[in-house]
Amino acid sequence: MKGTWAIFKKDLYLFLLTPSSYLSISAVFIALSTLFFNQFFLLGQSSLPSLFHLMSWFFVFIIPALSMGSWSEEKQEDTMALLFGLPLSTLSLILGKYLAQFCQVLLFILISLPIPIMLIQISDPDFGPIISGYLGIIFLALFHLAHGQFFSSLTRHPILAYCLSSITALLFMGLSHQLLQYQLPVPIAKFLFEMGLAPHFNRLVNGVISLKQCCYFIGYILGFLSLTWTSLEIQRQRP
Repeated sequence: MKGTWAIFKKDLYLFLLTPSSYLSISAVFIALSTLFFNQFFLLGQSSLPSLFHLMSWFFVFIIPALSMGSWSEEKQEDTMALLFGLPLSTLSLILGKYLAQFCQVLLFILISLPIPIMLIQISDPDFGPIISGYLGIIFLALFHLAHGQFFSSLTRHPILAYCLSSITALLFMGLSHQLLQYQLPVPIAKFLFEMGLAPHFNRLVNGVISLKQCCYFIGYILGFLSLTWTSLEIQRQRP
């Protein structure tokens, strides 16, 4: 645990000490608020599910940017050997970086809180969908961070890791798209629909918390983290 904590603090401090981090958070807040309130004032309608869906699309591009340098930058700076030389397990290294990046994403999630607070002031919303919606956003963030870590472990080029992670995020978002469903045989379409992010995320956003949705996200998260561990272990064993 001490090793995980040390890696966690190092990565989080680097993020917090970088001015561009705060510029990114501010830019996301402005863009998210503008898109949401344009719908609210111009169309006369808006809802928390629309906020969560906006955030999910922002995450497709934001989270890969946060995770792309997890391991690729260490390789570029020739510090992987130093990391592997520490008396820390590969799992400790992964968890330290993963948790630090999750805290970074939490800052992007926290900036959205004024929006539901404002809606609570002017209406009487059900708190159930608010809680489940934010649970869905957290699961989504953990999912994207997990595959971002994996792709970063495969290359020494952060931009390549970013592209692979963003494409994967878009792929999982698109597996349940209606156009794809109409073009495929029914059994395959149903399978891909359940494999995609959309149905599971939408159920959480609409206030439905079930074991199935939780297991879906946890399974993928553990799967990608396991792939990251395997990738790094292979690299660690190389002479």
